[in-house]
Amino acid sequence: MKHAIRLAAAVIAAVFAVQAAAQSSTDGREVDLSAVNMAILEDFLLPAYARLEEAAPPLDDAAQAFCAAPDDAGLTSLKAAWHEFMDRWQVLQHVSLGPVSFEMRRYRIQLWPDKRGNVGKHLRRLLAAADPGDLEPSRFPRGSVAIQGLSALEHLLFEDDPAPAAFTGDGAFRCDVVRAISANLLSITGQIGVDWREGPGAHRTKFELASAGNAFYENEEALAEMLLRDLRMQLQLIGEYKLTRPLGDDARSARPRRAESWRSGRSLRNVRINLESIRDEWRAGFAPVIGERGLRDGVEAAFEDALAQVAGFERPLVNLIGDPDGRRRLVALNAAVAVLVEYFLDDVPADLDLAAGLVSLDGD
Repeated sequence: MKHAIRLAAAVIAAVFAVQAAAQSSTDGREVDLSAVNMAILEDFLLPAYARLEEAAPPLDDAAQAFCAAPDDAGLTSLKAAWHEFMDRWQVLQHVSLGPVSFEMRRYRIQLWPDKRGNVGKHLRRLLAAADPGDLEPSRFPRGSVAIQGLSALEHLLFEDDPAPAAFTGDGAFRCDVVRAISANLLSITGQIGVDWREGPGAHRTKFELASAGNAFYENEEALAEMLLRDLRMQLQLIGEYKLTRPLGDDARSARPRRAESWRSGRSLRNVRINLESIRDEWRAGFAPVIGERGLRDGVEAAFEDALAQVAGFERPLVNLIGDPDGRRRLVALNAAVAVLVEYFLDDVPADLDLAAGLVSLDGD
């Protein structure tokens, strides 16, 4: 009997210990990190991945239809489907945890930054060989990540503004590559969806049970820190790679072709979507538990400022860098993003008693 009582007491103590681990005490207030993480999962991550998964079949259908009979209308439709998929991917580009991290899926969807020009090099090699075996469904996903996703597809569809004829005759293999990439993206997004949702190992349960610890997340605090770190990492990526690298130190050192998605003219569109998605995830999970009202208002104002600035551009980034006024406005946007970086580097983690953590921005 005494053994049973001691065992029951130990179980109760363990339960309370798990619950306490899910609480972050900051200046006397309790932050329910389990609720934060689940709100981000339910209100941001799962809906965004569902929307990405929904964009894959139209892209694949457009690729199949265009390559069956290449014409201007089909190419226009294919480009529109690519843009739609890219829009939905940019919402999730910052997420480094969960099923998108399995089997290098994140980089297979989009290899960027690509500082070594791997996409172009591997794509040229693939096209020169023109070996149908390279595109076999059993082989293509195991090849170079550089040619499997959105970046390679952008090269094929937008570089030098190719006409439909470029995908016929001697260029027919280009269309085969287009179809292989679209089918690959369809497969990857479907796999991500399954891994989030289905079976006893569904990744959503790893979120739900993080307080007990598992192979992915040590505890609720570690998961919250990873989610917060991803937001800061994306803000730093915007500032350092999407803006500073193409801008250079001055107009003479500018490198417009270092910008993300410069071929398709959507570099700033990507930045806008990134900022909106970071704000949405912040609002879903972290903003409601910030203790200092002034901090919450300051972060919101910083998002509003950066988004207002990026919304004001009417021309692609590559056309703005050499223009004095355009360059001035891009520098101002970069400064607005830097304000957000500081918030997510210092004030927000400190308010929540979370570690800021180190980040890596290299995509290759």
